[in-house]
Amino acid sequence: MLFGDPSLSLNFPEYNVVTTKINEIEITNDSILADTLRALEQINIEGFIANPNQEIVSDFNGEIEVSIFDKPTKFTTLSNDHKDNESFKRVFYVQKNLLFRGNAKVENGLFSITFILPKDINYNFGRGKISYYAISNDLKKAAGYFNRIIIGGSSGNNNNDNEGPVIELFMNDKGFSYGGMTDANPVLLGFLEDESGINITGIGIGHDLSAEMDNVSNERIILNDFYESELNNYKKGSFRYPLSKLSQGKHQIKVEAWDIFNNKSEKIIEFNVVDENDNELKRVLNYPNPFSDKTVFRFEHNLPDQELDIAINIYSMSGKLVKSIKSERTSSGYQISDIYWDGTDDYGIKLGNGIYIYKIKVFSPEYNITRESKFEKLVILR
Repeated sequence: MLFGDPSLSLNFPEYNVVTTKINEIEITNDSILADTLRALEQINIEGFIANPNQEIVSDFNGEIEVSIFDKPTKFTTLSNDHKDNESFKRVFYVQKNLLFRGNAKVENGLFSITFILPKDINYNFGRGKISYYAISNDLKKAAGYFNRIIIGGSSGNNNNDNEGPVIELFMNDKGFSYGGMTDANPVLLGFLEDESGINITGIGIGHDLSAEMDNVSNERIILNDFYESELNNYKKGSFRYPLSKLSQGKHQIKVEAWDIFNNKSEKIIEFNVVDENDNELKRVLNYPNPFSDKTVFRFEHNLPDQELDIAINIYSMSGKLVKSIKSERTSSGYQISDIYWDGTDDYGIKLGNGIYIYKIKVFSPEYNITRESKFEKLVILR
């Protein structure tokens, strides 16, 4: 049986990845098994990128992804197409239980990564696997694995960590504010930090990194596979999860995360899906208000990822235009929050104390679209 074009060669990585040390124990070619990796034990793995002659590729600089898998899991086929189901069933094993996935820097062909093995492992002793995939700054690739390790048991680590992960949530980008605007296809961003590391094994019941939309608990979104740790830092990481075809109106997402000691944290974010054809700017304000020396304007719009021409016109209570602020912005999200004003008129003269009104207009030259706010009030109080 053939898949694809048999005349094309497969795109195998050019280089191999070699494991040299685990917890300072050197790995040799005739090693039967390296050290045993136990739950809640801090692990350090060292290795290098090798050419076909098993020599270090000293000009390989980039990143490597390291994945640790628990022992193989036994599965049985269902044999649905046969009347005598039992005789046609077949047993097979798959090594799919991920215990850790992290990223490390590769410098001059060498790498090292440190992490703590989670509490949620199969405590029976058996052969695990380390899987590697590396890519250099000039897009050369390397891959490999090491399966001469035993995983099982507990290290007896009695760490007094009773705190769950710190969670930060945003929609589309880090400029998002709680309750802000999105379109119907936003991206949920999560940033996590924990002194011991984040549990993404999916082995312990209910211990997944997960999200719940609008309190619908039976439709949990499992985020384990979307989580990526920071480079050379197992304590921090993030995920990006794309949502689609959301209804207009307010929505809520609750994210649940566990650390490797199974301490739990939760975080909620709310957002408002708006009509992309709505012409009105939302959540328009200036802060501080009242102000004496300077204030900053912020607002939300439905023109993301565009070059925007912004005009803020400020009027006296009699309707006289006293200041016109012009600004150009490239909007990566749905919020502008960095247009400052020092309380002077168009001639640089400080305006007197009192109440003023303002209106904001936003124009997209690319699509010839205008959005504008209602009139808002500000107060100068020196």
